[in-house]
Order: sequence, then structure tokens, then C-alpha cells
Amino acid sequence: MHSYIFSIVFVALVFFSSCVTGRVVQWTAAGGNPLWDSPNNWDSFAVPTADDDVIINVANIAGNVRIGSGTATCKSLTVGGNSATAQSLTIFTGLNIGSGGASILPNGQVTLNAAPSTPLTTTGTFTGNSKFTFISGTLGGSGSFIFANVPFNGTALKVINTTVTVTGVLDVSPYTGPAVINIATQALVVKGTISSSATVTLASAKGASFQVPGTLSYQGGQTDSFTILGDATIASMMVTSGTIILNDNVTVSSTTLTAGATVNVIGPATSIRKFGDVTGQGIVNIQGGTNSFSSLTSVGTVQLSGGALIANNKASTISTLVQTGGQIQGGAGLSIGSATLTNAGIVSTPITASTLRIHGFSQISASALTVTASGVIEIDSQFTLSNGASFVVAPTAQVTQSGQFQILPSGSTVASTFSHNGRWTSSTSDLKVLVGTNGNGQFQFGSGASMEITGVTFLTGSISMTSASLTSVASYITVGSISGTGTIQSNGQTLVVTDSFQASSVTVQNGFASAGKPSITSFDLQFGTFNITGTAGSIGTLLFEGGSIGGAASGSTVLTVDSLTVTGTQPKTLASLSTVFTSLNMNCDVAQCQLFTSKAKLSSKSS
Repeated sequence: MHSYIFSIVFVALVFFSSCVTGRVVQWTAAGGNPLWDSPNNWDSFAVPTADDDVIINVANIAGNVRIGSGTATCKSLTVGGNSATAQSLTIFTGLNIGSGGASILPNGQVTLNAAPSTPLTTTGTFTGNSKFTFISGTLGGSGSFIFANVPFNGTALKVINTTVTVTGVLDVSPYTGPAVINIATQALVVKGTISSSATVTLASAKGASFQVPGTLSYQGGQTDSFTILGDATIASMMVTSGTIILNDNVTVSSTTLTAGATVNVIGPATSIRKFGDVTGQGIVNIQGGTNSFSSLTSVGTVQLSGGALIANNKASTISTLVQTGGQIQGGAGLSIGSATLTNAGIVSTPITASTLRIHGFSQISASALTVTASGVIEIDSQFTLSNGASFVVAPTAQVTQSGQFQILPSGSTVASTFSHNGRWTSSTSDLKVLVGTNGNGQFQFGSGASMEITGVTFLTGSISMTSASLTSVASYITVGSISGTGTIQSNGQTLVVTDSFQASSVTVQNGFASAGKPSITSFDLQFGTFNITGTAGSIGTLLFEGGSIGGAASGSTVLTVDSLTVTGTQPKTLASLSTVFTSLNMNCDVAQCQLFTSKAKLSSKSS
């Protein structure tokens, strides 16, 4: 008899145990309070366990459930169903959902408002549809979370410790202050749109990522920013207002910037950003990192103070470029409305600027920098050209110089050039040219201004000087005409003026000089050759110390000199011209005055 009773009890216990495992537990609200951990609120009269499938769906009353103490558990969770009333679950502390995952149905609602240390986790799939609100806490577990549309509300910290996917809209709305989202592990994936109008910091830890196959849409206020820390991949980024800040490795396929919007990229050189097409009248502010662009199309302003801007694929158009540091690289051309270069670096990138402001010291390597309308040099500045670089002033351009300016070469086997075909004006400042120069442009120098050309070939259309100076050192200079009241000194190689040559003072120390029609107030030939290629020339005071003065091969050239002084120990020759002087001063001993003539005549006006 005892054995029979024992068997019945044993079978009953086994049956009861099997029924408890994997049971469905439904919320009844019979406990008179909204607490999850109140046994009387469940049809099982027991708090759900990790083996229970929980359903919150009360037929005729609103289901209002709260998890407010400890960590709740269940195998699966369903909120909502066929009830005619709303069913809700608010999580203030932790909830661990097992492999059954969760489902929030159309009349359901789940809100997470917990401390990050008490997470909402699942080892299955949590399907939130559009019925989940994230205020504070952590989403975690080895499973995943999928939402159609989800708001991230409030300023409290939100942590992603699993894979979270949003297929529709993720709206980040902190309302009263900045929002902080940390992706600790795995990824936040937004296939639809992530949208915000507030200040947001979204940080991904090493190994985690922020992925937007859809769109990042930002409409912040003037002082608001959306900061992305860590790795991110974004298909489309649309910034209507406010500032997007990128700090680490980020890839953006397409970017649209409305006027007043800014993308700010910072970080060390190891921070790699890859942009596809960037369009719109907003601002791209580059402060650091390595930043490549497929193209920049009609972008309002690019500010470059550090890091690198790499233009690789397609030609770009920028309204305003302000470069105070960093480097522009890449083979694709940049067309710029207004460019300001201060301590700039340009490598292998052809740049055309309508307006160019030169401030400070810039290095240009293997690139062509062209100004087409106007250039301004307001402070002492310098261009260093290397590896075949060129600085080009187009025929339509006028450059105004009010600060000292130098164009220098840097050590390389490929010569760099200064190509001037426009108009260059310097009222009082110095211009030093140490690179090869070509073109048919005009140079105008005012009182106190100067040009110094050293060790190069220099070709230009005209030079006009008003009480200014021109110094040539070991250079090959060819000028269409020189006019005005300048002071010119040539030391070595050649100075060729093909047409008129007008100056207050000219000194030829050595080398070769020639002019088509010279009209010089004072001329000192110390050594070398001065040749007049036209039919006539005039010199007020000629100091003939050595070398030769010649004319056209036909001997038809007439040189008129008011005062001719022959001096010095060097031989002196007049060849193929007629020299007519008003006064002649032989300022030397008879033995030293070696004056030779070859097909030449020397005569006084009075004779």
C-alpha cells in the first residue's frame, strides 16, 4: 500500500515538473499593483522564471507592468495581443530574456529607463517593431534587437552591448540636454534614418561600430553638434543645420550640406575618413586626420587647418577655401572661387582660384596653382615650389602686393616655374624670384618697391617702375619693355629688353645687356656688353668703365650721350654704331684709357 501511494506521488511530481518547465505565464494584474515581482499579478501565482514564456495582454483593462527591483527573467516575452486596450512594460531595473526573444505587438509598448549596470538582455531576437522607447540603460546579450522605428529619448546614458538594427527611423531626442550613446560591443545598424536636432555624442569602442546603410539626418541648432567617436560607415549623411564631428575612422558614401551646416573632422593622421560625393553650400572643416574625397561639388566653404584633404577621383568646385595648415593632396583638380593660403601645403593637386589671398609661407609640390581674377599679398609671404610645381597668373588676373613676397625653389631635380601673364602691382614692397619665370605679363613697381631675380631664366612682357629698383644676379632675363624711373642693376648673364628701355639708372657689372630703344638717364657699364638692337638710343650720363657698347650689324645705330666719361683700366670698345656726345671726359691716365672702335664713330655734337 505504501509503495502504491509513493508511486502515485512520484508520477504526480514528475508531471507537475514537466508542466512548469516551458510554461506560458500571463499577466492578470490581480495583485492590485503594477509590479512584475508580485506573484499574485500572474496567472501562475508565481513570479516568472527563466523557463517561462511571458505574455502581457489583459483582455479588458490596460496592462501596466513595471520592473522596479532586482533583475527579472523569462524565456520569451510578448507585450500586446488581441486586447482592446494598451499593454505596456516599463523596465527600471534589469530584465534577462532567453532564447525565445521578445515581440512587441501593435497595442504593446516597452520602455527601458534603467541604469546601464542593469541591462535589458536577450539571447534570442527582440522584435520591438515601433513600440519601444529607450530612455536609459543597456541593450545587451548574445542575441539581437530589431526595431522598425525607435526613439532614443532623454539625456541619460544609453549603452549598446549587442547588435541593434533599426529598419525605419531612429529618433535621438534628449529634449533638455545632450544625448550620449555608447556602442560598447557589436554594432548599431540603421537601415532607415537616424535623425536628431540636439547635441549628441555617439561613441563606438574598439571592435564595435556604428553602421548606417540608410541616412544620417541632422538638424541641430547653431551651437548643437552630433559627434561620432570610433568607427562608422554611413551611406548618406544629410546635414541641414548644426555640426557633425567625426573623430576616428569613418566612411561616408554621400554627404549633403545645407548652407549653415558644418562637418568637422578631427583626430590624428591615423584617423582615416573616406568621403564619396560631398555637395551643398555648407562648411567642411578639416582639423586633422587623413580625409579623402571622391568629389566636392559646389561646397560653400572648406577650412583646412590640419591633417590632409585628398582629392582623388573627380574635379571639385569650392566657393571658399581657407587653408591655415595641413596639406591638400591628390590628382583631381580643385576649382575655387576664393582661396586664402596661410602656411599651406599643396601636393600633386592642380588648383585654380578666381581670387587668391596669400598670407604667410606655403609649400607647393608637383602642383599647378593658378589665379584667374585677382590675387592679394597683404603680409610678408613666401611660396616654396618643388618637383615641377608652378604658380600661374592668368592673363585675366591682377595681383596686388603690399607685403614682401618670395618665390623660392626647393631641392628637386624637376624645375619649378612662375608663369605670369597678367598684371602684378607692388606699390612699396619687395618681390624676390628664384625660380624660372615665363609669360607675357606686366609688372608695376611703385616708389620704394623692388624686384630681385637670382640665378634663373626670366621672361616677361613688361616692367614699369616709379622710383623702384630691379636687381638681376646671374640670371637670364628677357623683357619686352622697361619703362619709368627705376634703378636697375645687372650682375652676370643676360639682360635683354627687346623694345624700349627707359630707366633713371642702369648698372651692368658684367654679362650681356641689350635694348631695342634705350632711353636711360644714367648708365654705368663696368664690364661686359651692352648692345642696342634698334636704330637709336639715348643716355644722359654714360660711365664707361669696361666692356663693349655695340649697335646693329649694319652700323646704322646712333647713340646720343649727353655726358660720356671713360675711366678704369679695363679695355673698352665701341662697335657698329655712331656715338654722339655733348661732353667727353677721359678720367684716366693716357696709358689706362684703352678705347677701341670697330665699325664705329665717336663724335661731338658741336663738331
